[in-house]
Amino acid sequence: CIDFKSANFNKAINLSLATAVSINPFETSKYQLVKIERAIIEQGKSKIQVSAVKDNENGVYPFYTSGEGIFKANDYLIDGENIFLNTGGKAGVSFYSGKASYSTDTYAISSQQDFLAKFLFYILLDLTTFINKYYFKGSGLKHLQKKDFKNIKIPLPPLDIQKQIVAECENVESENSRILNEIAEQKEQINRVLAKTGILNVEFQDNEDLKDLPTPQDYNLTEWKSVKISEVCNNISAGGDKPKDFSEIKTDKLKIPVFANGKENDGLIGFTKEAKIFEPCLTIAARGTIGFCVIHQEPFVPIVRLIVAIPNSKIINLKFFKYIICDMKFINTGGTIPQLTVPYFSQYKIPLPPLAAQEKIAQAINSIEQKISSLQTELNSLNGKQKEILEKYLF
Repeated sequence: CIDFKSANFNKAINLSLATAVSINPFETSKYQLVKIERAIIEQGKSKIQVSAVKDNENGVYPFYTSGEGIFKANDYLIDGENIFLNTGGKAGVSFYSGKASYSTDTYAISSQQDFLAKFLFYILLDLTTFINKYYFKGSGLKHLQKKDFKNIKIPLPPLDIQKQIVAECENVESENSRILNEIAEQKEQINRVLAKTGILNVEFQDNEDLKDLPTPQDYNLTEWKSVKISEVCNNISAGGDKPKDFSEIKTDKLKIPVFANGKENDGLIGFTKEAKIFEPCLTIAARGTIGFCVIHQEPFVPIVRLIVAIPNSKIINLKFFKYIICDMKFINTGGTIPQLTVPYFSQYKIPLPPLAAQEKIAQAINSIEQKISSLQTELNSLNGKQKEILEKYLF
């Protein structure tokens, strides 16, 4: 603590952030701490024959780099179980068993006689936040310096403890994969519902769960009639400006939600008291991730980058309307930045079954979404499980 009581400044005091790296999350481990440098392989080649297309079938070996995703290479540098750590922008950790290539902006970390590779992988996964916060330096695109990284200390438990940690963490991974696969299957089932009912014109695999769904043939039709979105809505408008009395914090006075385009939090960005009352409606992202939809049943204020569509409840079911819109592949009408305009959206055509059929379709999809929500809850419950396993054994 500096209290400025002395007229003389102690030059030995180092105020740089680098000295704050004493909060290594493994610092209080009950096991010996060793530097991670013993596990680092020399950096990969900067020039290697790499496919420009991810997972190109012409490539034969994975190529790890600080770019997004994994590319393919026609040559490899290492074999066996290895961890690949991005060193540009922010840390990202991948584990791979087999022949692989990697670039100079990636560190390869291998198993050693006293370390299991998969154990190192789980340790580094737990350290990524710490590394990103304290070890990435530079202006513009920050990088992880090898001389800094190799001095990070990690616990070295006996191999039998490492094996136990790996086994339990892999169980969590396996459960995570199972849930993700089930979620993907349920999302595919939504597409089957839309295909079975004649909303989507794609091939699908029929199953028992689809047998009671309405089809055009049930109404002596070959397909549903097609109408413009403007024909099923009482009003379609664009979001306005941000209210003057706006805050990101909800208070007694500022409690009306303010929505804008944004997928991560369904577009909610703050609160106001200047409520713009809407009937039950749908907001559609009009810029960036165009077509992302949210149903609103309560008063809210829509602002920029949103289209607000108020459907006519006598013509179209609100949930059915959402499922139709969310599945649309809207054409970009804004040039470089993807954008959707009100006039274009209003003229877009959608299939319109009878209201009773819409309600059955909406109920079927709603049931599937409830299953997805339940699975997502299961998935969320796994968050932090691997960290808990590390803490159980290492402290």
